[in-house]
Amino acid sequence: MWLNCKPDLWTQNKWEVAKVYMPCGHENHSSVEDFDIAALLGLMKHCKHFKKFELGDLCVNVSNVRNNISHAPKYQLEQEEMHKYLEYIRDLVKKLARHDPQFTYVLEDIDQIENQLQISFVVTPTGDNEYMVSSTKHTHKMLSFRRVILW
Repeated sequence: MWLNCKPDLWTQNKWEVAKVYMPCGHENHSSVEDFDIAALLGLMKHCKHFKKFELGDLCVNVSNVRNNISHAPKYQLEQEEMHKYLEYIRDLVKKLARHDPQFTYVLEDIDQIENQLQISFVVTPTGDNEYMVSSTKHTHKMLSFRRVILW
């Protein structure tokens, strides 16, 4: 992780300090827009500054959502799992919104995503409590959902 940052720039760029808490691969990043969700979740999970927000396992839960979606070989989710994923994200955003009201807009986006998924996708049982979420007309909306989750 120390290879991510340049300690001589710590006094000039707060993101150089933040990169200490992030996984490797961010050595050339210098603003919030440069980091993916995994890096920001790692920062919130490991940096003592975020302890005061009492996030508990919320960062771990959202990180698992990100990992499960990004590593899924097919777009197959149990319907309950899909709602659970959105609920984990919603829970983290609610906690953050207590400290920064701009996060309330993210809650609106999550609601829109959930509504789009309910309207645009057919949930088909495939057996053993598993469901396949599919749509021939609106596949791009699922891809948008995946991009939002992966940041």
